[in-house]
Amino acid sequence: MSTSVTPAPTAPKKNPTMTMVNRILLVLAILVGVAAAVMITLSVMRSVATENTRKETESTRQQAADLYATNWCNQITADNASNISSRYADYSSADQMKSAAIDSRCPKRVEVAQVVSTFSASDDFKISDKSCTMNADGKSVSCAAEVTVTDSDLVAKLPDFSSVDVTLKMTYSDSGLSFMPPKHTENNVAIVKVDSDGKGTAVFQAPYDSSWGDYYSFAVTSFFPNE
Repeated sequence: MSTSVTPAPTAPKKNPTMTMVNRILLVLAILVGVAAAVMITLSVMRSVATENTRKETESTRQQAADLYATNWCNQITADNASNISSRYADYSSADQMKSAAIDSRCPKRVEVAQVVSTFSASDDFKISDKSCTMNADGKSVSCAAEVTVTDSDLVAKLPDFSSVDVTLKMTYSDSGLSFMPPKHTENNVAIVKVDSDGKGTAVFQAPYDSSWGDYYSFAVTSFFPNE
């Protein structure tokens, strides 16, 4: 008895419509993936660019602050004592970056400026034991004067400095009356070095002319704590 051969099962026919859809979906998936990768790359690039810009801006601001600090520190000198109060006001109103740059560059000068702007040359010092003697040439006088710090708060700050330079002016008049205007003024006639106890004495020469009058007086015009 013969047996017939069983034919192999035939594979189901592919649906051409579904195959096309799968291809389209695959392409779309690839495109979406590429787009996502591009978006991520662009986002990273933007982030890096933003950070670089921020750093460049920060660096520029820091350079400007350092330059400002250098200029400010250079102005805190005895020769510029009359303007120090204004410079301290500039420091007090400066932004945080500028004030920090000043604090870093010259902290002691900040302290100097604070003291000069807080206390008064005319009110917080007293001149005593002053004397002047005519020199042989008749055109100058030899003088001596003692300067004392009278404000206790200022005296308390003096140990923070090596000394304080106190600048005097000298005026001449006919009458010696304080309410009468002087006939002649000699500015910066002497600098008295005041110690940590708040006292200092100076001996100095000053010009003289008989037309200026025979009465004289001294006054403190400025002071500057030395670092």
